[in-house]
Amino acid sequence: MAFIPLHVYSGFSYLQSALEVNKLPFLAKKYGYSSIALTDNGTLSGYAPFAHRSLEAGITPIFGMDITYGEETFSLYVKNEEGYRNLLPLTLLISEEKLSLEDIQKHAEGLLLVYSPNPLVFAKLNSEEEKKYAFELANKLKNFPDVYLALPYWRENREYVEKLRGFAQRYSYKTVAFPFLRYEKEADAIALEILSAVQKNANLVIKEKSGNECFLNNGEISSFYSEEEIEKTEEIREACKDFVFFQKRGGLLHFPNSLGLSSEEYLAKCAKEGLARRHPNYDERYEKRLNYELDVINHMGYADYFLLVSDYVNYAKNNGITVGPGRGSGAGSLVSYSLGIVELDPIRYNLIFERFLNPERQSMPDIDVDFADISRERVVSYLQKKWGKERIGHVLTTQSILAKQALRDVGRVYGYDDKKEVSLLIDAMLYPYHSLRFNYVHSPKFKSIIDGDKYFLTLVSLASKIEGLPRQA
Repeated sequence: MAFIPLHVYSGFSYLQSALEVNKLPFLAKKYGYSSIALTDNGTLSGYAPFAHRSLEAGITPIFGMDITYGEETFSLYVKNEEGYRNLLPLTLLISEEKLSLEDIQKHAEGLLLVYSPNPLVFAKLNSEEEKKYAFELANKLKNFPDVYLALPYWRENREYVEKLRGFAQRYSYKTVAFPFLRYEKEADAIALEILSAVQKNANLVIKEKSGNECFLNNGEISSFYSEEEIEKTEEIREACKDFVFFQKRGGLLHFPNSLGLSSEEYLAKCAKEGLARRHPNYDERYEKRLNYELDVINHMGYADYFLLVSDYVNYAKNNGITVGPGRGSGAGSLVSYSLGIVELDPIRYNLIFERFLNPERQSMPDIDVDFADISRERVVSYLQKKWGKERIGHVLTTQSILAKQALRDVGRVYGYDDKKEVSLLIDAMLYPYHSLRFNYVHSPKFKSIIDGDKYFLTLVSLASKIEGLPRQA
């Protein structure tokens, strides 16, 4: 009998968890778990780092997502590729605040459900109301072939948990041990209070708090849950273990041309004509470099990519939208220069193509293009109209709470704003872009301030509880 944590939020449930996604698999290993789930609230943003770190830690990852609908929680777990692809449109609907119960039901295939009822409603049900509730619940969950009823780890409200068990027995629902994990240790519960205060721009007085939403030991688990309820966590793991996150999905769009040429041929034609416009009498250096780059691009299968980027960049230039001259390693490509994607001549400035693209590169090429802020949506609209809205997406960027920001946030939450404590600590950090722990070891003045006054030690200790967590996307 081995318990598997199934209900786990990481920092990607923005300001709702004190657990860094990169540390989750290693914490699971530390506490003796062979597997752990990630079920962030309405987002799959943590999947990639979670998968990578699980591989490093030798832990079996379980991929899930929480959907809070009203006051009910649908914890959905990916059993297979179809399930993963069903989660994707749900995240979009959540982000657009358009999600309906019908949407959840329509995307049930390939997903396993652990259902948590609205506790305020469920706790008040009498025997007659329960029958009606059970009928409505069965209809609500009928599209899911695998359904479990969640049993939270509520030590202070065992009566509610017993009522859930009785309901499950009367209406033939499987129950599963389902403690909620949002921080590592009991004393880390204060981190959630700080994060909530940051989100609400509120103030705090308390600096210590204990809670139950932490990693539990075997004794705590076995004293609260039955052996069968614990075994159900393994059952869910077994149902989800075959899903492979690391796989290539989809492919590049094909850029059509009216000449009947292959993408490789058309790219070569466009690049040579573009180079001739920029340098009518280009010499052998340009010809050799252009042919070399085209060989690499075509060998790696990226001809369509360059044609696609060239198309929308030149659309912008031809429609009065300001485009940057090019930056990053992409400026080292003569093909990009010839197509009008960048304005820097890599031959003239001795820029190296291999920093941008070479046969050993594992990832896609990345051409950084800057458009005027006020006109960027025009480019997006152009792409959506040309290729279809379902083929165009935005790349997520995340702002994290680094060391200085953690000190400032804690300073504001606890009312240090009008004093000089936070500034004193920040000014003493020799490595402001490293962690608080790193600065404690490598910044003598910073260490001296903390060691010399418990007041500063408390401030830094509280800041360290939220340091490194994503703040917003």
